[in-house]
Amino acid sequence: MNQRGMAMIELLCVVTILSILATQAMPKLNLLDNLRLEYETANFVSDLRWMQQSVMSRQWGDGRFIATNPNPEILMRFTEDSYSIDSDIVLREHQFYKGIRLMAPVRSIVFAMDGQLLVPVTIWIYSDKDVRLVIIDRVGRIRVQKK
Repeated sequence: MNQRGMAMIELLCVVTILSILATQAMPKLNLLDNLRLEYETANFVSDLRWMQQSVMSRQWGDGRFIATNPNPEILMRFTEDSYSIDSDIVLREHQFYKGIRLMAPVRSIVFAMDGQLLVPVTIWIYSDKDVRLVIIDRVGRIRVQKK
């Protein structure tokens, strides 16, 4: 007898095998989200440190600060899903991966010529599952903390 189609037991076996494969793949997807968050946090901190060093390099070789600095100040501006570093032109610009956001109590950061901030800032970089805090203290130290 020639039968066409699948029996119910065959269909259940296929669904079972697919569900087992899906449960094996789910932790890898979570790992990918964590790696993206780590990458974005590291990239953000790297750009912050580059900006801080650029501001600090505007000194004389003997450590004295230039009294009348002809260069405009370097500023980092934030939105929820991107940031940019600019002075009179845009120096660097970065768009976060989809699903990764930034939250800061201020809309921009400006370092003093000695690399310090007037007010300490904590910036949240987060995804749906995890959070990283980028903490910049008053003397200009930048560190990352898991929440």
